[in-house]
Amino acid sequence: MSHARTHVVVCLSMLLVSASSGAVEIINAVDRGWYDESGSHTTNNENYGAGDCRGQTCTAGENDFRNFFVFDLSNVPGPVLGATLLLFNPEQGFFSDTGSEEYQVADVITPVGELIGGFGGLDAWEDLGTGEIYGSYLATAADADRIVRIDLNDAALVALSGAEGLFAFGGRITTLNDQADEETLFAFTTNEQVFGTRLLLVTAPDDLGLSIEGLNAYVGFCENVTDPQIGGGPIPRGGNVEVLDCGDLGVTVTDGDQVSAFVRGRMPAGGSAFRGLAIGVEDGALVTCRNSTTGASASGVILDGGWDCVQAGLAFADFDLLTVRVEGTARSPAR
Repeated sequence: MSHARTHVVVCLSMLLVSASSGAVEIINAVDRGWYDESGSHTTNNENYGAGDCRGQTCTAGENDFRNFFVFDLSNVPGPVLGATLLLFNPEQGFFSDTGSEEYQVADVITPVGELIGGFGGLDAWEDLGTGEIYGSYLATAADADRIVRIDLNDAALVALSGAEGLFAFGGRITTLNDQADEETLFAFTTNEQVFGTRLLLVTAPDDLGLSIEGLNAYVGFCENVTDPQIGGGPIPRGGNVEVLDCGDLGVTVTDGDQVSAFVRGRMPAGGSAFRGLAIGVEDGALVTCRNSTTGASASGVILDGGWDCVQAGLAFADFDLLTVRVEGTARSPAR
């Protein structure tokens, strides 16, 4: 079986700075956990389950667990250009009576010391997953035993860019039905799953400031779902073609592995010239192209090795934030 060099190729007519101007930081959470609707938090329990746990499998007896994640941003250089939460969901972490649940991530105004110390009380529970919304995720049974990736919006990027020291996210399931059943995500997470709560940040050097040029660095992320590995980094530039190779990010991919990859960055001037992508996956792989600035997205499947976001009806203006995600079965491009 040959090793597949899995590529995402994004063609742009102009790119104002090389992607090497950006850097990728993958940061482990320094603390995580939950508060229940009584305002209780157990400090030595790093389970970060969210939702209604009044069923036959999840039997904690609470109807609205809300979770939090704390990261130390003390050593993050420069402004943040892109951010993604990487949260592991165990095999029995998701339950739903409808087949899907929406999980929402928001800012936290509760002082971090009170939050992690278990002193936040009912105010902290009410705070988690509410307020300034940073992102959301529609969870299904397909998310069992895998890393859930939540791309964070521009409000989050502004907050992260101005943060110093400890920074907290709060989350909750917004689709609970008020009935005593199981509607959960991240249930049965444990203290041993240190790898399970990470924050991927794309940063620019301080000397780039927040100029438009500084926002045109492209980065990528790869996950091998079959042989669990993750990696992220800047996309090497070759003319006007940006290539994301999982191997360059330390992720080994073999033909037949289930892979997930995304490319993220700002559209340059003339961004409407975006022409789509090609990736080393089998036809039928799922692809989603999202304009994170406007919130519009388009989805489809890879056919004949490519897919075009513009032809699918998605429009871009100059400097809009772009995310293209592909999930499917790896194959060697030469095959």
